[in-house]
Amino acid sequence: MWSLTRRAQESEPLRDMMLEALKLMSGLERLSVTAVTSQEGVLVAFHLSSLTFPQLVVCQIRMNKPSPVDTVTSFLGRHPTITHLGLVWASPGPISLPNLRLYEGPVESIPALVTSNLAGARLRWMEPGLSIDEIVIALNSLTDSSRPFVSSHDDHSKQYRAFLPSLARHMPHTTSLQIRGSDDVISDEAITYISECLPQLTRLLHLSVEQLPNNPTRLSPGDVGIDGSEVWRLWADACPTLEAYCFLDSAWRKVNETWREFPVEDFWALAGFSEFEKVYGLV
Repeated sequence: MWSLTRRAQESEPLRDMMLEALKLMSGLERLSVTAVTSQEGVLVAFHLSSLTFPQLVVCQIRMNKPSPVDTVTSFLGRHPTITHLGLVWASPGPISLPNLRLYEGPVESIPALVTSNLAGARLRWMEPGLSIDEIVIALNSLTDSSRPFVSSHDDHSKQYRAFLPSLARHMPHTTSLQIRGSDDVISDEAITYISECLPQLTRLLHLSVEQLPNNPTRLSPGDVGIDGSEVWRLWADACPTLEAYCFLDSAWRKVNETWREFPVEDFWALAGFSEFEKVYGLV
């Protein structure tokens, strides 16, 4: 993967040389772009305005708000080959990516995406300006309901009580569901609430409830007074299709009608969640 991160911080002659080199990389398949300051954002946007990679399939753009925004949007629109997209900013305009399979980024960008075969999304929930139903309906429109869908949610603002019922109503074809949140999402009350939403997810096979990766305190089931091996009683009763689940740092799967513990890493691979880390290198 080629990164523009440190290139934007180099001297001007070296940056120009790198830009010319990038223009020759017609076979580039993976690109990571990062700009920390607004000055770097303007510089990177300028670079992107003159670049096209006909074989680009994986693209990460980590800029709080590119300037000008339409330069970055246009760059993405010139690359219909992209199958995996990671953003940290919310795009205001339409981005047509007919081959997009995985998206990772803020929920506000979902209505801007134009595709029909999205296989998975890891969404970052802060305080969305749009209604949650509007976001979920837009997400559903990007998918093929006859195919499995991996739905991962980083809940930074305790939104799960709003988006989970909406997902259950509008996207019952979800096969893997992951909710990563603060300590609130792993409480007894939250587990019960999640159980009440599960019956509408009629094709759910894998369910994960975890802390956010950057949560300052890493808890185990014992720390919160919940036995992870017993969570299946609620979740399996509410969702007969469930085959495996993860709670905090322990994972369980059903083998011959018996629930047995197995490695969390194997659960992530089985459910499709490890695809995000493997592709973007994010945790």
